[in-house]
Amino acid sequence: MVDELQDVARIAGHPKFRRISIFHALNQKATARAYARLANRRYEDLNLVIAHMGGGISVGVHRKGRVIDVNQALDGEGPFSPNVPAHFLLMRWLNFAWEATIRWMK
Repeated sequence: MVDELQDVARIAGHPKFRRISIFHALNQKATARAYARLANRRYEDLNLVIAHMGGGISVGVHRKGRVIDVNQALDGEGPFSPNVPAHFLLMRWLNFAWEATIRWMK
């Protein structure tokens, strides 16, 4: 797993949740390096926005060779794709609600 997110990119809109870095890292990094070669530049000198568009979609902000912000593609955060419906932190909200219900029942 690649986790290079800036602290500000971890803010999820609720204090109980933090955004995490799960995305198509190998494809994004390889694509960024391929572009750098074509442009006769070093990846570490570029600022890029790279999108992986396959069965899932992830869009990453690459700054100087690091992915500083990206949508969490595994749970479908961000754009919808052929295999994943778009939703915003749905699984974490559902887990939060389930855990709160369990605590309430005890």
